[in-house]
Amino acid sequence: MPLFSHFGKLWIKIAFATALISWIGIEVVIQITLLDSITNTRTEIQRDLEHVAALASHGISGNDHNAAIGNTPEARTYFNRIRDHMRAMRRQVGFSENWYTLLPNSNDTTYFGVMTHSTSFQGDMYVFQDAGVRKIFERVLAEKMTLSTDIYKSANGIWLSALSPIINSQGNAVAVLEVDIRYEEYLAREDAIRTRAAWIRAVGFVIGGLLGMLMGYVIAKPLRVVSEAVKQVADNDFRGSVKLPFLLRLLPDETTQLIINFNQMASRLDTTLNDLLTAKERLQTLDHAKTVFLQFIAHELRTPLNGLKPLNMLEEFIYDQDAKDILHSAVASTDRLQKFSLAAERYIQALTHTPDFSESLDIADVLPYIIDECRLAAQAYTVEFTNSNEGSLLPACIPYNILERILAPILNNAVKFSPEGCSIATTLSVADESIIITVRDPGYGFPPDVAERIFEPFFVASIEHHSQGTGVSLSIAKVLARHYRGELTAQSDGLGCGSIFTIVLPLDNIGQIAGGIPVSVSDSRT
Repeated sequence: MPLFSHFGKLWIKIAFATALISWIGIEVVIQITLLDSITNTRTEIQRDLEHVAALASHGISGNDHNAAIGNTPEARTYFNRIRDHMRAMRRQVGFSENWYTLLPNSNDTTYFGVMTHSTSFQGDMYVFQDAGVRKIFERVLAEKMTLSTDIYKSANGIWLSALSPIINSQGNAVAVLEVDIRYEEYLAREDAIRTRAAWIRAVGFVIGGLLGMLMGYVIAKPLRVVSEAVKQVADNDFRGSVKLPFLLRLLPDETTQLIINFNQMASRLDTTLNDLLTAKERLQTLDHAKTVFLQFIAHELRTPLNGLKPLNMLEEFIYDQDAKDILHSAVASTDRLQKFSLAAERYIQALTHTPDFSESLDIADVLPYIIDECRLAAQAYTVEFTNSNEGSLLPACIPYNILERILAPILNNAVKFSPEGCSIATTLSVADESIIITVRDPGYGFPPDVAERIFEPFFVASIEHHSQGTGVSLSIAKVLARHYRGELTAQSDGLGCGSIFTIVLPLDNIGQIAGGIPVSVSDSRT
């Protein structure tokens, strides 16, 4: 089996996800541990520094310190005495950095007092490069207590410092002893922790990967078997069934039930499918027979009716008025029955019409032609046309002759059932990726409760207009609109209130480029 088969892909996904989750969990624990270790280390360093600074400062007399920085002949003696004490304490605790004292400051600057350096720089200016250190320094002087700083940066590196006051005999803080340590010296233990963390990451990733592979095997193998069985079913092969793996038999779960249900389904599906195929063939046969029968009836019904047409010629040979009236009624009924047979045949042809979506028609371009044909046929009426998307192409996948067969009956009915001289408004617009054609007339209208029934074959809303048509043209228009994924609806507020017919066709976006401009639109009128 190839490595990147469907089974392999699922296995790898499960293994990778498991390893990733394990790694994230381990990494979170490691980061929390490192952060806690760093915090504890800093606290420990600060405590140690404060202890050392406090012991050292207690051994320095404030009076001696004042004498050491004075201009008297004895100043050097006092200076050396304090420096020797500071050097002895520094050696005792093993400090690598030098100690020094600072005099009370003025804003961001102060001056050096006594230092453990081999060369004295007493009186040189000291600039506080960190505002936090200056605040600690001022607190030590004011509150006469030993404090430590947070980690801070200076021009010479990263430091942690402790500051302790030097008190004179009057109890005043005359200077501050500063004990510094480079923070990097205490990071060795953090490096050891990071090294262990790297090993933990590697081990966790390996364990997560192995666990993922095991989970992938347990989960993916049954699914692979079911997938292969489903493929066989899709190929109409129902001979095989899924065998339960040993682990699923030992520890059944939802996958076990899935396999059992699938086997039961597969055992019954063959018979059901065969029954459906048989039923489908029978339905297709019956549907074809029904269509042929209806077309045959509609066509053959006209044959005897054609033979009755010469009856109207007998009127001139009949002198009895009652007989003439009977004959005239028979001839009219024959003509009407022939109209109904022709209408039924056209409706059946519309039902069996095969849609053609191979061309895209610009509705905005061809609609005026269909409306102009209506204007020519209805000169006593005003047929208005409004395009709310003037200048834009509105493509739809529908042939010209089909659009004409949908719209013409609506316009003809609007003219037929409206008073002479009135105006019939046709509007073209676009909304929600659909082309909307609306026809409004001020005609007779219809009751609102028959808005759907007027599209039923041979239905006439008013008995007064029953003799004016067959009631099939709107049915054919609605069927054709649905063939082309459209819809035809009607509405009216009642008799005498006019009517509104709305044709909705889907906008053809396939032949368009960005910005809604169609690339090419064919003209079916040619």
